[in-house]
Amino acid sequence: MTWQAALSYVVCLNTASYLGHSDWRLPNVNELESLVNDGHSSTTWLNGRGFTGVRTTYWSSTTYANSTSYAWYVYMSTGGVYSYGKSSTNYVWALRAGQSGSFGNSAIWSTGQTILYDSNNPKRDDGALKEGVAWPTPRFADNGNNTVTDNLTGLIWAKDASTPTVGSCTGGLIPWQAAITSDQPSICQYADLLLLVGHYRS
Repeated sequence: MTWQAALSYVVCLNTASYLGHSDWRLPNVNELESLVNDGHSSTTWLNGRGFTGVRTTYWSSTTYANSTSYAWYVYMSTGGVYSYGKSSTNYVWALRAGQSGSFGNSAIWSTGQTILYDSNNPKRDDGALKEGVAWPTPRFADNGNNTVTDNLTGLIWAKDASTPTVGSCTGGLIPWQAAITSDQPSICQYADLLLLVGHYRS
C-alpha cells in the first residue's frame, strides 16, 4: 500500500484492537532497520526466528527530509535503506512499544524528525510520535583533542571527517578493502591514527 495508506492501516488496526491492543504504529526507519541481520538475508533469517510472512520491503513512518514526497523504507533481503515515492507501494509491519530488551532498556534512538507529514488526525507519522531515545542537548561534544563524543551513543569520532592525510596515511577516496587492510602501503598504521586524534590509548 502507499505510505499514507500504511499510516491509515495502522489506525485501523488500533480501532480493531488487533491482537488485543490499540497502540500499534508504523516503525520509524531506525526501528525497522534494527531488524536487519547484515550477515544474512533478513527476509529468510527473520522467517526462521519467530516471525512469519516476512516480505521484501517495508515502509517506515519517517519522511525523506530532502524530498518530502518520499519516505524511507527498508529492503529486508539486503538490509538496504532507501527512499521511495509515497505514492508507491510497500508492505506494512506494525509494532508497539515493548518491554526492556535483553541488555536492559535496549531502546533505539529517535530519528530526529519533527515535521508532520501524516494527513490523518491525530498524526501518527515519525515527526508526530518521535519514538526512540531522545537526542541529548548537546548531541555532540568537542573533546578538545581532535575527537568528538556523540552523547547519544557514547561513541568517540575523529573530528576531521574529510579522510585527511596523516603521517603515512594517504587520505581521500579509497576502496573499502584498503580502508580496513592495515598492510596496504597507502593505509595508515595504528600509530598514525593516534596522531590524528592527538593522544594514545593505553
